[in-house]
Amino acid sequence: MQDHLSKLWAKDGALLDLIYGRFDGQSKTQSVSLGSQMFFLNQIVVPPTRFRPESEGGLGGTGHGDKAYLHTHSAMLTRVIQENIKLSEALLESHEKQTGDNKS
Repeated sequence: MQDHLSKLWAKDGALLDLIYGRFDGQSKTQSVSLGSQMFFLNQIVVPPTRFRPESEGGLGGTGHGDKAYLHTHSAMLTRVIQENIKLSEALLESHEKQTGDNKS
């Protein structure tokens, strides 16, 4: 997918820069877009676990509950990882259907 967008940007970069570039309303200028890289993340920066500890829930705010809750950053990172796994599985399944390589 990334390769396809890079080739598209190489061919029609001027038009895509108009669509995805930034427009400064005050100076009425159009800046060049970031290219196809704006659609992909290669790294996700997450604070270390010591800065995002689990919290214990409980009634009355005593902190003596029996259930631990993930820090918001940890919960979001977990969700990103789960969705990435689902996407990988869907792409693999799609590829197997196209090539007929069903290993089940």
